[in-house]
Amino acid sequence: MMPAPTLSRHLTLLLLAGVLLCLAGCKNARLAPPLTDEEIAEYTEGQPEVFVPRGGALGFDQFESLHLGMAQEEAMAELERICGKLEVYEGGWRHKDASFHGCVIENDDGSQTVIRGGFWPFNDNRLSTLELKSRSLTPGLVRARFTQVAGPLEEDLPRRGTLMMASDRYRLFANWDEGGQGPTHLTIGYQPDLFQ
Repeated sequence: MMPAPTLSRHLTLLLLAGVLLCLAGCKNARLAPPLTDEEIAEYTEGQPEVFVPRGGALGFDQFESLHLGMAQEEAMAELERICGKLEVYEGGWRHKDASFHGCVIENDDGSQTVIRGGFWPFNDNRLSTLELKSRSLTPGLVRARFTQVAGPLEEDLPRRGTLMMASDRYRLFANWDEGGQGPTHLTIGYQPDLFQ
């Protein structure tokens, strides 16, 4: 039998090694295996762009005049042009001091388009998040398109019904309602620590 100090030292070393392995594994657990060039080509062939670089930042292909980083006054004018009348949502306890402006547009075919811009104090109240819900996109297409425009990924978590991705500059959250049959809800935004 080992003396008590030696046993506790071995247990401490084993515990420390386990914690370090867990930390290394946890960081890697936030990155799914990357899409290959062939997979990206397969998912995107003949499909919409979804995310487009514009004004030094990202925007959605359906609304060419909106992009992240726009001054609040300019972005609000464009949202009002798109929507007519804006609905305003305050950030609440989770998103202190943020405000969200947008609308639900009734389309001619009976479907709806939801567009919303988020203005955050960490970015001088510039347009810091954009939400869009208008068409059904496959998770593979959304993942491939974000991979193409966001830069090296720090987070890539495809899950059933949701997708979370991030680079050092941008974040994406996508989800699919109605068993994946309804329109895809996309939210893109800046990484908050980009402006610290």
